[in-house]
Amino acid sequence: MADVALYYPYISPPPNAWTIRALLYWDRIDAIVPDGVALKPSTQELLDTGLLCRVPWLDVVAPAHKLESALVKYVYETAQRPIGEPAHASQSRDWSRIHVMKCRTNS
Repeated sequence: MADVALYYPYISPPPNAWTIRALLYWDRIDAIVPDGVALKPSTQELLDTGLLCRVPWLDVVAPAHKLESALVKYVYETAQRPIGEPAHASQSRDWSRIHVMKCRTNS
């Protein structure tokens, strides 16, 4: 079981029974909070007591951007290769072509 809940997509957990139940079940609640955002007093109180922890926005975005860059690079390089050419010179082609006439059924 995880010890932390992520409150998403909003920043401030509601000051109601949901938050109390969540804190009884999990050790704390994390929320993705961009820098410079004004917080509700109830949210600030949870932060001050350590029951709510701020997850910096850049900690969430940076890994996703790195993955996106690698994916875009791979797609671009793949699109530039002639059809049938292996992605890397060290890869051997372990498949063979099937003539289209062999795929037709006699029905």
